[in-house]
Amino acid sequence: MNSDVISSFIEPMRQVFELPARCKATTKNPDDLKKAQENLEKWCEPYIRVLHTFDDETLKQAAENIIAERTKKDFPLPAETNAACKQAFDDIHYNRQRGERPNNRNEDQAFYDKYPDWTDVRRAQAYALMRCEMGMEAAEDLWVCALFDFCRVNRRLPDSYEKENVIKIGAKTLDVIGLAGADASKLKGITQLSGQFIKDFFRRHNAICKKIGADEFVFGA
Repeated sequence: MNSDVISSFIEPMRQVFELPARCKATTKNPDDLKKAQENLEKWCEPYIRVLHTFDDETLKQAAENIIAERTKKDFPLPAETNAACKQAFDDIHYNRQRGERPNNRNEDQAFYDKYPDWTDVRRAQAYALMRCEMGMEAAEDLWVCALFDFCRVNRRLPDSYEKENVIKIGAKTLDVIGLAGADASKLKGITQLSGQFIKDFFRRHNAICKKIGADEFVFGA
């Protein structure tokens, strides 16, 4: 995702909400100004870390929503801004996709109430997020199923730390189905699948790849 948390989210919010006192210089002394700028950059770090995987449209919409609804003067916490961005992402994509199902019927509403991360909208959001470099990498290295599950639940791409964990989950899945340490290039030399779990894994893998525009895994290629 190509987003700028500072320009799309923090700057508009700064016009309304107060920053911590340490981020504002009390004099025009160069040392005070420098210290305030350093504190501001440190203060921004957790917001950037939490929000950088949201696109600019979502960040701008979340900022507008918070400005319109928040009644406190202080700047919201990173967790609050993360929740606002998730809601904005849902609002944007739901409005675009809610007519996708025939007659907009709710015959599966009981299931969706219990498992909201499996709704058509959540899955469509995950596919949209994964049409990027990280999604192509996951497809090539066989952890695209784990990435899809992360995006479906969290409504964003993983940050660098979370990405490492997603890759580990993908590797653990290969271990469970009997392909521990499998290398994608070596697996392509196999001409026939054995074992239902392995067949199911690659069926799901290829279904996700097709949705995000990645190359499907072809055995014997």
